Amino acid sequence: QLKTIVKKRGAVLVAGGVRDPNVNALVDAALARGMEVLPLLLGEDRQPSLTWDLSADELCINGEPVNIDSVFIRRDVFHQGGPDADYRALAWFSVLQGWLAACPQVRVLNRPYLQKNTNKLHALRLAQSVGFKIPPTVVTNDIGLLQTRGKTEASVAKPVTGGGYCKSLDELLTDLELRNGVAATPAIVQRKLGGSDVRIYSVNNNYVGFQVWADKIDYRESRHRHIELLPHISEKVIRRLQCLMEVMELDWCAADFKADSESEDLTFLEINSNPMFSVFDRVAQGVIMKAVLDFLSGGR
Repeated sequence: QLKTIVKKRGAVLVAGGVRDPNVNALVDAALARGMEVLPLLLGEDRQPSLTWDLSADELCINGEPVNIDSVFIRRDVFHQGGPDADYRALAWFSVLQGWLAACPQVRVLNRPYLQKNTNKLHALRLAQSVGFKIPPTVVTNDIGLLQTRGKTEASVAKPVTGGGYCKSLDELLTDLELRNGVAATPAIVQRKLGGSDVRIYSVNNNYVGFQVWADKIDYRESRHRHIELLPHISEKVIRRLQCLMEVMELDWCAADFKADSESEDLTFLEINSNPMFSVFDRVAQGVIMKAVLDFLSGGR
């Protein structure tokens, strides 16, 4: 049983899915640090009680009024269920999003971004505008056109909305239903790049980078991936990432790149405003978690 103190100031509310390793790791780290923690964890057999009385300006969880200083929130993407579970996850996230927007005194990462969603295509253009190199990119559902132009070989595709894996375009075409050479929805099609993956986390002006080697195009699918701390992040990359985060109004993110196998130059792939981090943080021996908790605790 987690100890929860909900009537004192100074407590941190940690909200998300009970199966989310990132949320669970944060709860454990906050408790180990001696912080007062109110876990609001959702699951198939975990259904907490929440009431927000807008007139009284009071939030109650499990029947108790809460008086908290900070919140860490992740939408539950680790649930085991279909559309009903998706709706439940979105409903809980939306309520807490709204409450946070109405409570500017509560500390939360990416506060200006609370009511926004990351559009992968817009992020690519913004990254390009601050000086990052991006892969040759086409957004289309016209597979016939790509085949005519010879762009299906050595290309990868990913969903424009996120949530799916990056795949070889040729592999996807074997299962894709086409009508007159056209797919049902557009996808992001990019030139396949060689080299390792690089992920850079930024938390409140703290930066930590990782290099990832995997046997799959999308390292998240790989069971044989190897992650190492990046020994150095160039000032040029940090400045450009700072500019991108400033434009997007972020103070917490992970940016993904491909490293050229010869020059080690970085090509920008995407940015995530609420990234998974627990696996990488173990490699970094808690550096990311410490930066997140430092922010949530106001430096205490």
